[in-house]
Amino acid sequence: MQDLKENHKVPAILLIILLCSCSSGSTEFQFDRNVFPQEWHLIRITTSITGDFKEGTEMEFQESFILHSSGLFTKTRETSAGTVEGFGKYSFNEGENGTILELLHDSTNQTIINCSGNLIELFSMPTNETLVGSSAPCDGPILFYERVN
Repeated sequence: MQDLKENHKVPAILLIILLCSCSSGSTEFQFDRNVFPQEWHLIRITTSITGDFKEGTEMEFQESFILHSSGLFTKTRETSAGTVEGFGKYSFNEGENGTILELLHDSTNQTIINCSGNLIELFSMPTNETLVGSSAPCDGPILFYERVN
C-alpha cells in the first residue's frame, strides 16, 4: 500500500513542475544560468497532500538563497522567531528530466527540506527563472523559487 501511495506522488510532482514551466506569464528577458551571483526567492509553498498553497506573507517563512560564482551558496530563512542561515556548495547536474540544482549544506540546519534527513537538497529547474524543491514523497511541502537576480 505504501509503494502504491508513493507511486502516485511522483506523477503529481511532475505535473506541478510541468504546469509551472508552461505558465502563461512571460518575462522581458531570460536569465543566463551561467551568470553569477544568482539570487533565488521562495514564492510559493504547496502542500503535497491537498495541493493547497500559500504565497507571499501567507507563508510561514520567507526564504532566499544566493549562488556565488565560487560554487558556494548562502541560504536564509526568516520566521517570526528569527533568521536562520545555511551554507555550503552547489552544483548543476543534467539528468534524464532536465537540470537539477544540488545544494550540499556544510552542516545540519533548519533551512534544509528533504525526505532523507541528510545535508543534500535537490531542486528541479524547469526554466532558467524557476526552481522547484520538494519533500512531497514524505508528505512534505513543494517549494517554488523564482530567480530575482
